[in-house]
Amino acid sequence: MERVFERFTVSVLKINKLIQKIKAFEIREYGLKAVHVLCVYFLNCSSDGLTASELVRHTLEDKAAISRALGLLKEKGFAEYGANVRNSVVRLTAEGRRLAEFIDRETAAAEAECCLDFTEEERAAFYISLNKIADNMRNYYEKLLKKDIENDSDGKVNVDKERELALTFETASIPTVVLIKDGRIINHAVGFMPKSKIENMLNDV
Repeated sequence: MERVFERFTVSVLKINKLIQKIKAFEIREYGLKAVHVLCVYFLNCSSDGLTASELVRHTLEDKAAISRALGLLKEKGFAEYGANVRNSVVRLTAEGRRLAEFIDRETAAAEAECCLDFTEEERAAFYISLNKIADNMRNYYEKLLKKDIENDSDGKVNVDKERELALTFETASIPTVVLIKDGRIINHAVGFMPKSKIENMLNDV
């Protein structure tokens, strides 16, 4: 019998662990950690800057981790934002952009080393397959989440504890009400609502 779990799950886990170790090793001279690498990378990709909530979605880190990461980046002069990080757009400073260039160079070197035995065609095919697997796994996970919610029709979710669920339904602010029917989102409302408005939403289903 083919050992699917070992070939797939353990291999992906090994890759993820090694990526984290490489990021931490390369960035240590700046007094930063692996989480800062992704923050700087995505901030450098956006000319208009990003909010903390957008970085949470991009990096798949939780809000607390991103808040701490941005605090240190600001303290070290790599990023800038207003007094309250939750309500601010975060941008890289000139020093932050130089750090992003360093990250790009090191990332390219690591990727080239990892693909030494690949032809260009094999490398391109690998990334296409990897992206398809990631998309399919996310779709499968979303189906599981929606099925779980449907089994608990009036479920309440703590978005700080259920980070993946919050990301799936793009819940950046609370309170948020999401109505789901037959596995589809049919209504989505953000902010405080009186009981009568929620009842009207349910009656319209």
